[in-house]
Amino acid sequence: METKSLLIVLGSGGHTSEMLTLLQTMNTDRFCPRIYCAAESDTLSFAKVQSGIEKGQQEGKQFFTVPVARSRAVNQSWFTSIFTTMVAIFYALSLWWTYQPDVIICNGPGTCVPICIVSLLFRVYKRTKIMYIESITRVNELSLSGKILYRFCDRFIVQWPDLLDRYPNAEYLGKLM
Repeated sequence: METKSLLIVLGSGGHTSEMLTLLQTMNTDRFCPRIYCAAESDTLSFAKVQSGIEKGQQEGKQFFTVPVARSRAVNQSWFTSIFTTMVAIFYALSLWWTYQPDVIICNGPGTCVPICIVSLLFRVYKRTKIMYIESITRVNELSLSGKILYRFCDRFIVQWPDLLDRYPNAEYLGKLM
């Protein structure tokens, strides 16, 4: 079976727990190497995946953890977030060029936006598939990340059927997390 490289975007505020729960339901043997990325300051996300990474390396699988810059910190002004987003885009450029993932999977942390945008820019060079799974906490409205990326993802999955009324190109597969 052909394997694909998978870039997994983690985030604070519950995004990492949701993503790790989702990954437990996937046939992750199809995805090697797996690259986990999160904001530099998000040490909790890296700690949560560390035990799984160590186990996977013992089984001969490749895993990487990669810190990236945040686009915007909590309570940061919108004006200054322009500059931090530019820094985050440079991190995303380096990340994408180093690993050139086949698939990106994310569930709404702000760190996923620059990574997905860079992937879209490089589609001329390599087509990376983007799968966005909106957080289960988004019942009536998409997150800001979801609103930005909705039209650009190869698959955009919501976990509440009412969201399909406002976002008809999304897919509803039930509650995944």
